[in-house]
Amino acid sequence: MMKKTIVYTLLILAFTAPLTVWAEDISIDKAVLEKLLQGQEDLEKVLKRQESLEERIRELEKQAQEKTSAAPAGVSAQKEIDDVKDEVEELSERLDKTELKTLLDKVQIGGEFRTRLDSFHFRNAAYGDQDKKIDMDEFWWNRLRLNLRSEVTDNIIFQGRLEYIKSWGDSSIGEIGDSGSGNHIHNINAFGFYDTESRVRVERAYIDYFVPDTPFSVTFGRLPTADGPPAELRNNSTRKATWPTVAVNENFDGVIANLSLDAWTNLKNAFLRFGYLTIRQFHDADDEAKRNSMRSGVLNLETEVPGIKDSLFYIGYTRMDSMFSLQVGPAYPEDSADVDEYNIYLQLNNIGDSGLDWFGAFSYNHIHVRTQGTVLNADPFYEVGLFCDNMHGDMGENRDGYAFYTGLRYKLPIEKLKNPSIGFEYNYGSKFWAPLSKHDSREDVANKIAINGSAWEFYYLQPIYEERMFCRAGLIYFDYDYYIPYTFYGSPLESDMTMFSTYFLVDVRF
Repeated sequence: MMKKTIVYTLLILAFTAPLTVWAEDISIDKAVLEKLLQGQEDLEKVLKRQESLEERIRELEKQAQEKTSAAPAGVSAQKEIDDVKDEVEELSERLDKTELKTLLDKVQIGGEFRTRLDSFHFRNAAYGDQDKKIDMDEFWWNRLRLNLRSEVTDNIIFQGRLEYIKSWGDSSIGEIGDSGSGNHIHNINAFGFYDTESRVRVERAYIDYFVPDTPFSVTFGRLPTADGPPAELRNNSTRKATWPTVAVNENFDGVIANLSLDAWTNLKNAFLRFGYLTIRQFHDADDEAKRNSMRSGVLNLETEVPGIKDSLFYIGYTRMDSMFSLQVGPAYPEDSADVDEYNIYLQLNNIGDSGLDWFGAFSYNHIHVRTQGTVLNADPFYEVGLFCDNMHGDMGENRDGYAFYTGLRYKLPIEKLKNPSIGFEYNYGSKFWAPLSKHDSREDVANKIAINGSAWEFYYLQPIYEERMFCRAGLIYFDYDYYIPYTFYGSPLESDMTMFSTYFLVDVRF
């Protein structure tokens, strides 16, 4: 009981101390303050009452032991002891509920819900007749996210996000068109995701640990590696991830060491980060099917540009060892390549208080390709590696790819319309561009960042209710220079395929 009393006392101090420390910096509503103080006084009274009852139990137990020779007195004393114990247990239960409520109050829970309608119109489809036209006039889907945050202690913070994405009805966007005739589009090259099941997944769950009295911190768990800059511009939100989307836009697990440079330099919001991530782990019992696990090391620096408020400059290097091979067919190697990726990113928000935001990014990857690939067919023999195959005679040739991504958003000064925004984005990916977003773009069905070609997007963003609700309408034009039938595997084929996409979405945050 005494341990619990100490815990409750510390809880009181935890709630009241910040009021004293921050009294000069913030104002607190008088009614709220009186309620907090009254709650403190009530809890103190309960604690004192419990201490008194515990002391009474000890006294009665001592009396019962002294009067064991006199049965009536002993029975009476024992009955009084039992009565007091019942009262203590009742108070303890009430205090346990108070403690539980206090802990729950430390967990912040929020959510996001999106309904979106897309339409897709392909011309010069990649498979079958080059003049083939494929249209999907409407594709409806929902996305639900549950955001969790808890300040476990002053230097330990937990953050998580659960995600549910579901296309309406029993629909499929795996392949568009008549797959039986060969006139269809494979999902991975055109689309970031599809889901016809009602599944909830842990999209991120990580701990930030700030080492006391140092500029060091450590982040570990399922990391915030998706929806990074500049996604917050078109989503009318704040920054949601560490890495720019052109560098990575998938979910990975790992550990990141962060060093704040603010105190050592004249820079603001400056961090140096070292990281270790696991992308795929293989633990096969069958030695004949052995595959190497894919691991990654990262090093990056970010800072606010000196003299430019609310800006972001990022430069980073990523090493990916043992890129996994295409795991189909009768045989495949342990891995397919090692990849070096370099990224640079600059974002300027509200330039000169004009309402104009701008960003620009460049990414370069060098791929060290293996000479052995995945065997898809034995007769005729067909072997594919990363951006290569035996049919084109380029197995094992190293590859260099790059991409750039730029755009702007302008907030219109129309207060009657709640200051809506218009935006434009353009991105280009070269023949051997291999981004860490090919499989898993959760923001858009059409995965424009992964394109080996060009993509243009225009959008209009309309706030509905402050930061809680907004809608966005947009159009995206895709011009594919190359089409790769097996995602990254096989030699890229020249393509005249284009796609015109329009969308409308509504986001609600709660």
